[in-house]
Amino acid sequence: MKANFCFAALMALLIQIAPAFAGEGSVHGIGAKSCASFVFTLKNLNRDMEVNHRETSKYLGWVNGFATGAGLAMDTGPLKGVSGDEKLAWLRRYCGEHPNESFSVAAASLLDAYIAESKR
Repeated sequence: MKANFCFAALMALLIQIAPAFAGEGSVHGIGAKSCASFVFTLKNLNRDMEVNHRETSKYLGWVNGFATGAGLAMDTGPLKGVSGDEKLAWLRRYCGEHPNESFSVAAASLLDAYIAESKR
């Protein structure tokens, strides 16, 4: 029970602070880009396969690193068993609806959604 409370408290903290960090420039790399940039990359995937597949892999790698860090902090695997395609589809939908959000906020929202789903 204590572990579940700690897990929930840490996730609540991550979700609350991600937008603040994104605005202050504390997020580095792909996470600092906008959701609009992510959606643009996915929309142009077929135009230049090599470049866009590498770029898409960077986004997915950033999400996986973010999830790994969160999982280590919480002693769990928040996206364990979720395929790369599932992550990209969820992020595409979220970012399509929130183009002005940073990608780090989208990643935090992804974690929150799958954690909430796993508790049902």
